[in-house]
Order: sequence, then C-alpha cells, then structure tokens
Amino acid sequence: MQTQFDYITDLARTYEQYASNDSVLYEAINKLSDSDLDDIFKEYGDPDRKFAPVNLLRAEIATRLLHGMKVTKADVESIKKMIRRKDRSLLSHFSKDLLDQMEEYPLGRRDIFANWQKAWSIFHTFFYRSTVKETVQNYIDQLTQQLIEDLKLSNYISHTVDFQGANNFGNNKCWIALYPETKNSHKDAYQFFVRLQSTPEAGRAAGHSLKNAKPNRISKINSYQDIVDLLRSQHEEIIKLNRQIRNYFKFAPGPQASLWELFRNENVAAITFKKINLNDFISSDEVMLAAGLSPEEKSNMVMGAWLFKQADLGDVIFATKGVNTVVGIGIIESEYTYQDS
Repeated sequence: MQTQFDYITDLARTYEQYASNDSVLYEAINKLSDSDLDDIFKEYGDPDRKFAPVNLLRAEIATRLLHGMKVTKADVESIKKMIRRKDRSLLSHFSKDLLDQMEEYPLGRRDIFANWQKAWSIFHTFFYRSTVKETVQNYIDQLTQQLIEDLKLSNYISHTVDFQGANNFGNNKCWIALYPETKNSHKDAYQFFVRLQSTPEAGRAAGHSLKNAKPNRISKINSYQDIVDLLRSQHEEIIKLNRQIRNYFKFAPGPQASLWELFRNENVAAITFKKINLNDFISSDEVMLAAGLSPEEKSNMVMGAWLFKQADLGDVIFATKGVNTVVGIGIIESEYTYQDS
C-alpha cells in the first residue's frame, strides 16, 4: 500500500502548487502536449455534449494552445467575457450546434462563472484525467479496502473523495472516511479518517451532522503503516463513540402490518430470514454468500436483515404500514436472537 500512498501524496504536492500559485499553473498548462490538448478539445468542444460555459472556456483554451499560442490569466478573463456576451463571431471556429446552445443558455443575476473564479477549479481537468485519474481512483479503492481489512472493520463502509473534489470543482487533496454501515452517511458518524495531501493526516474525525461532537483527533503521518498504527490506537474509542449514537430504523411487521398486534404483545421486532442465523457471520458479504448471492449484488433483503442485526441497544425502530403510516415506535432493549420458527 505504500506505493499507492506515495503516488497520491506526490500528486497532491504538485496539485497544491498549481492550486496556490496561478503562475505555476499557467506555466504547466502551456507545456501540455498536443495529444493531451487534442483530447481536452475533443471532450469539451463536443457539440453533442450539453453546453456549459466552463467547458466552452476549456475548449477555447485548448484550441489556442494547439495553435501555438501561450495562455495567460488575462486570456482566460477575456474568453469569459466573450462567452458572457455570447459572442459567436469570436468563437466561430466551434460548431453551429455548440454555439446555438450557447445562444440559448439562460443568464440570471448570478455570473455564469461564479463557481469558476479560481484557475485550478477550471483547469484541474487538464491534469487530473485519463490514466492519472483512473490510477488515483483505483489506488484510493485499494487503500480503503486494505484499511477495512487491517483495522478489522467488517461492518464499516467508506466515503471517499478524489482530486475532483466533493463538488467537482477540483481539489489538491483526497480523503477516505470509514464509518458504520448502520449510519445513513459519514456525516452522522465518528470516522476513521485519512486525508491524502502534501502533508498527509489521519485520525478520528466527527461527521458534520453530529451535535456536540468531540473534537477531531488528527495527526500528521508519513506512510501507510503510520495510518494503520494511528487508527489502531484510536480503534476502540471510535467504535465506542459510534455505538453511543442512536440509530433509527423502520420495518414492516408483516404485509400491511398484519403481525403488528403479535409483535406488540410479545414486545419483539422480528423479520423472516429463514435458515440463516446472523450470529454466525461477521459481515454482510458473508451473509450474501450464505444466501447463495454474490457480495456485489447487495440484496435488499440481506442488507435489511444485516442492518437489523447490527442495531444497538437504545436504537429506535419505527413499525410501518405501507409507505405513509407508522403504527408504533419501539426502543431496542436486547440483542438480536435467532429462532427456527
């Protein structure tokens, strides 16, 4: 995993220079190869692609570079003005279809380049593309799966962000968040967190939706093994904190709540999952295999049963009838048990 770690963090150092220093970025743009520029033009100048102002800007920059011109920040601002004015005469080398789309594009009070003020937001796609992008995404997946294995987090899932950034505006860092599969989102949990940047970090991070959350415990790291060692030292605490966060589930007590009276009288919440005792397994993938399914299938029945088994004491269950009616609410007071009946 050290190879994957080094590849991403080395790239992060380069991208940080581009993101923080426009002159360095434009110097790199002006050195792009014709083959790269040709691919960029074909992607963003494609008339069959839905028109977007920033994509036309990217295509025009690629065109100028292919014609041997150097590009500066002033050129970018000039092209933005042309697109704002919908100036067909100065952009006549593009297809009629693309220019027609530009003509029809609605203008509002907000500037069409409001989200594209930073040069790196516009031009990160000139560098983070093709083989580089595929390699980073594959390496992030490999690091994620290895961390889940090394930290023995079989019931945790991941949320990852690459150099595209969370909103596709470009970033100079990637990150990995591991959190319990019982949570709706990484925002609702304490995470085993890794930030792969020029100075990489790892540790416990609190999701943004947690109220009165404990402060993050993030430290600098220099290798994949550092990540594992640090997160192992915080393992017990993160697991405990997540179990203290109340989860909310819903389930149907039989078709159209037909078993509701029985369940209420016996003080149980039950599901039918015949011949499989979930206590015999440590992950949903194992249950998938036992049910004769591939782990990649992610059967709703299996995942629902597994989440049911993962529920903690104090969690809340909403018993429902159809999609719009709640017939009862219960608080879990005991562990999951299996009955042949």
